[in-house]
Amino acid sequence: MPMPEYPFQHAVADLLQFEAQIYMAYADRLTGWLEIAHFPSGATSNKLAAVFRQYFSRWGAPESISTDGGTNLTSEEMCSFFRRWGVERRVASADFPQSNGRAETAVKSAKRLLRTRGQSGRG
Repeated sequence: MPMPEYPFQHAVADLLQFEAQIYMAYADRLTGWLEIAHFPSGATSNKLAAVFRQYFSRWGAPESISTDGGTNLTSEEMCSFFRRWGVERRVASADFPQSNGRAETAVKSAKRLLRTRGQSGRG
């Protein structure tokens, strides 16, 4: 995939678990800007779509988004959501998670931030 020409042209998203809680890391491929969403009662497709809607309203809908093959990110509901926003969905291979390297970097950064937040006594 070619390098983006402007921020949030191409984004990545990945779900992660930290201290038995579900989060989503959403990042811009060009700048690495990271957003973290917390899903205290589970990350259903409906809840993911609500968070994406917030991000797309704030930063603009990307031309494409790369995700892993998780069922809640590849459900028909999510496919329809991305189509309505005009976002091309790219799914990284489970056999080659490094193909979604920016997402993996976002997850590592998100976990580091969450650990730091927990150590500061806020949370």
